[in-house]
Amino acid sequence: MDNKTTLLFDQSPHLLLDFTKRMPTGKHQDPGWSEGVWTSIARKDGTIQIGFGMTLDKHTGLGEGYAGVLSNQNQHILRTSGELQNNGHHLEVGRLSYGISESTDQVEFVLCDSESSTVPISFDLKFQPTLPRHFEDKQLLRGVVSEQIVSEAIRYHQAGHVMGDLSVDGVQHSLNSQEWFALRGHYFGFRPDIGRVPPKVRDESITPNQSSTYLQLWCVMELLGPDESPFAFHFYLITTQERCIHSAASVYQSDGTQRRSKRVCPALHYDDSTRQPIGGSIKFEFEAQETITVEVDRVLDGPGFHLGVGLDTERDHRTTENEQHIRSTSANLLEEWGSSVNAPHSQHELLVYQLSDTVITATQGEAKGFGILQSVAYGVWPQFGLTNNRIYECFD
Repeated sequence: MDNKTTLLFDQSPHLLLDFTKRMPTGKHQDPGWSEGVWTSIARKDGTIQIGFGMTLDKHTGLGEGYAGVLSNQNQHILRTSGELQNNGHHLEVGRLSYGISESTDQVEFVLCDSESSTVPISFDLKFQPTLPRHFEDKQLLRGVVSEQIVSEAIRYHQAGHVMGDLSVDGVQHSLNSQEWFALRGHYFGFRPDIGRVPPKVRDESITPNQSSTYLQLWCVMELLGPDESPFAFHFYLITTQERCIHSAASVYQSDGTQRRSKRVCPALHYDDSTRQPIGGSIKFEFEAQETITVEVDRVLDGPGFHLGVGLDTERDHRTTENEQHIRSTSANLLEEWGSSVNAPHSQHELLVYQLSDTVITATQGEAKGFGILQSVAYGVWPQFGLTNNRIYECFD
C-alpha cells in the first residue's frame, strides 16, 4: 500500500475521494506531506481531559503520537515516535494504538499500561459519532514575502460519544455519554510544524511584517436542541489587527446539511495575564443578513489540556529515523502557568502555554452543549481585554 496516496487513519473508500478532490493533484509528493488525527475527550464538568493524536509523515512512513490526561490540573503526557505499525485495522506507535472500523464510524483509542512508565495513565476508549464528518474549508496559507505555500491542508472533524475505561494515578474511571463528550479530527496535507518542513518555507511568515499582533482561534461546539437533536458549529480564524488571513465557519446538522457562514465575529473576554479566553460570544453571519450568536463560557479556571510536547520546549522534535523514541512528562499546569505569569519579562519566552484544548459550554437560544476552543493571541487586543503588550511565546 502506498502511504503517499492512501489514507491510513480511515478505511472509508469514499473518504480518500473527499480529501483528494479538494487538493491539487500530485501534491502528495511534497516532502512536507503528512496525515494525522486529533482527539479531545472531556468530562462535561471539565475536571478530566484526555488528549490523543497520531501523525504519519507520508514521505518517510514514520509516525509520531501523543496521549495524555489532565486531571486536577496535573497533566501527564506521553509522546512516542518511530515506525508506524499497520496491523490491519489498527495503527500503532509504541504504547499508542488507533483502531478503525470499515463498517462503522467507530474509532478506538488505546494507551497501553506499562509498569516501567513514569506516566501513571492508560486508557481503552471507543468513539461513536453523534454527527456525520464535517469538512472544513481548505486551509491555504502563503508567506507574505515569497508567496510560497506554507500550509495546505484539508481537515474534517466529528462530534461523538465515548465509552471505555481510564486509569489515572491508580484511580479507575468509566466513561459514559452522560458525563463525557468527545471531538475528533482527521487532516491530510501540509501543515506548519508537522512532518518535515521544507527549508524554503521554514522561516516564512503569514503575517504582515509591520504587524505586532496575531490571533488564531479554532473551535468546534456540539449542541442539543429542545428536541435533543444534535447540531454543531465550527469556526477557524487567523487574523491580525490589520487584516484577516484565514476565516472559515459553518453550522451543520445530523442529516449532513451544512451552512457556511460568510463571516465569523468573536467577542471574547480574556485573562490579560495568561492570555486564556474566559468566555463571551461568537456571531456567525450568513446571507440575507441572518446572524446566529452562540454564547460560550470556560468551564473551569486554569488552562485546558496543553497541546505542546509534554511541556517540552524543544521545537525541532520531528521524527527523522526509524527508531523508537518515547518521552513522558508529568507537571502541574497551574504551578507552571503561575510561575510563568509572575516571571520577569526576560523569562516569559516559552512559558505561557497558550495553545490548549479549553473546555467550554455553548448556548444558542434553547440549545445547549459543549465544545473545545483553541486560542493563540500575540500583541495588544483591547477589544478582548488584552492590553499587555508583551509578545507571549507558545509552542505546539
